Amino acid sequence: MRFAFLMLAAAVATANAASLSGPRVLLHGWDFLETTPEDILDNAASFAKLPIDGVMVTLPPTKQADGTSIGSLSLPQDVAWQYESLAKYEPTLKAICAEESLHDSMLLCAWFYTKGPRFSLLDDAAWARFGGNMRMLARLAARSGMHGICIDAEEYTKAKQWEPDAGQDYDTAARLARQRGREVLAGAFEEFPNAVVLSFWFYSHCWRCVNTPDPLAAAKRLNYLWPHFINGMLDVLPKTAIFVDGDEDAYRYDGRAMFDAGVVKQTRRCARFVPPERLDKFFARQRIGFGQYVDSYTNPTNSYYSFGPVDGSRVNHLRQNFKAASHSADYVWLYGEHFSWINWDDTRHPKLPYNFTYERHVTWEDKLPGFWQAVSEMRDPAAAEKKKENRQ
Repeated sequence: MRFAFLMLAAAVATANAASLSGPRVLLHGWDFLETTPEDILDNAASFAKLPIDGVMVTLPPTKQADGTSIGSLSLPQDVAWQYESLAKYEPTLKAICAEESLHDSMLLCAWFYTKGPRFSLLDDAAWARFGGNMRMLARLAARSGMHGICIDAEEYTKAKQWEPDAGQDYDTAARLARQRGREVLAGAFEEFPNAVVLSFWFYSHCWRCVNTPDPLAAAKRLNYLWPHFINGMLDVLPKTAIFVDGDEDAYRYDGRAMFDAGVVKQTRRCARFVPPERLDKFFARQRIGFGQYVDSYTNPTNSYYSFGPVDGSRVNHLRQNFKAASHSADYVWLYGEHFSWINWDDTRHPKLPYNFTYERHVTWEDKLPGFWQAVSEMRDPAAAEKKKENRQ
């Protein structure tokens, strides 16, 4: 295990060296959930000014030939996606990825955002449709030259998807969950064998289990199937693809020690969920990711997600945590809710009617002056340090 951990550490160091000295930086937020791909392209000049590598692109509700509607936020619950309905997005997505600051953009899918019935582990048709729709998403991403796909696996519907069916024994359910994990991503990897698949959480979110002496035994006590589902996805991960654990729990990491502990969690502790026959693949194909919730630096200081000032400034606190993340992450995804990444020009493509409550024309830089400088320092700390030395 120690040798494998060192292998992963070396992979992280190599990846960071290949991207100058820091992580890839990707943007996500409420403003993107209400934005079409065409609108992102229309605003490419604004993104070109930002020190980023890409954004999470949402496919809007899209009518198919038979009148049914499909989209990023309803993928598992949708009827079967027909590629003829999606091909029209290829030129726009290709143009987005041709932009330097958007080159590593990903197609987003939310698995349990739309209300609908829980998927029984015995429902072959439902899981086949889910896997088929993931195949179509991956086909579009691959044909459009995108960096990969992004998975939001949070159960907004509270359907208890990762528990056994009623009356089902845990061991049977665990085997089925692993099978379903294979089925959901097998077709996607056939379409996009070199995909980077970033999930806002993979094993990292098994927080009730990961720090116990036997995480899989803890998962069984808790009737928790998510790690077995991930094991199924890992089964079909090709040697040319990458998993990025986005570690959304990093929203509350504060200081270098917590981010370093997050690396240990993602590598050594989470490895204990992995079947022995998949450990080599886990260590070779897994990359470190951290989510950062930008609202934590503007929320009231008594909020659950809130970081107060350091030396009189909340931007200083943000800079401190971004610097801590940059030491070990391959990917940092920045998530914001109540403000926008740019001052959107919606002249040609009005925002989608999802009714998120945020300011579309007030930016994070407006609220946190110095924000993008802090992001630039995180993305390339070596260059930032060189500039600092040149000023002295």
